[in-house]
Amino acid sequence: LVEAESSVAFASGHLLFNRDGTLMAQPFDAESRQFTGEAFPLVSQIANEGSRYASFSVSDTGLLVAASGVVRPTTRLVWMDRVGRQLGTVGDPAMYLNLALSHDDGRVAVTFASGTPENRDVWILDVRQATPARFTFDPSLDDSPVWSPDDRTIVFQASREGFPQLRQKRIDGTGNEEPLLAFGSGGASFPMGWSPDGQYVAF
Repeated sequence: LVEAESSVAFASGHLLFNRDGTLMAQPFDAESRQFTGEAFPLVSQIANEGSRYASFSVSDTGLLVAASGVVRPTTRLVWMDRVGRQLGTVGDPAMYLNLALSHDDGRVAVTFASGTPENRDVWILDVRQATPARFTFDPSLDDSPVWSPDDRTIVFQASREGFPQLRQKRIDGTGNEEPLLAFGSGGASFPMGWSPDGQYVAF
């Protein structure tokens, strides 16, 4: 029906969806399954969860609830002890999406989101110096870093040529990133952990 990476709702004869950060409504005939008019904007800068789940809900009466403003809040990396006391912070506030602490507690691999349309890359923060260094450079999505047992390599989710993959790259910068596993268009590839013997990656 329409090209938009968004959740969708139907109410009061209109199909509602997110298009590039704007909540749109388009007249729709449910019986013929055809649009009967052009799309028009309802809410600008609508918030969303990830890329698909736009922050809106509409009732059968046509009443609409929507969250607009900042799409994703700025967050902070915080050290906590086991009883919940804050011990300190790492780095500056930013849009951290994922994080993975190295086994020696010296570095944090994080995903930063930036730009419009949004791009994600993996960065490495030195805990002592709190200075971020970019780790992945591809213009497509790189996400969900996981450290190898020896802290020398990171495996991460990547999108290359429109397909999800698992890829790995050495921390010291020697060598290029390498593909571990590629998926079809309907696949997904979120690494979750690396076995202590270095032989297996759970995803």
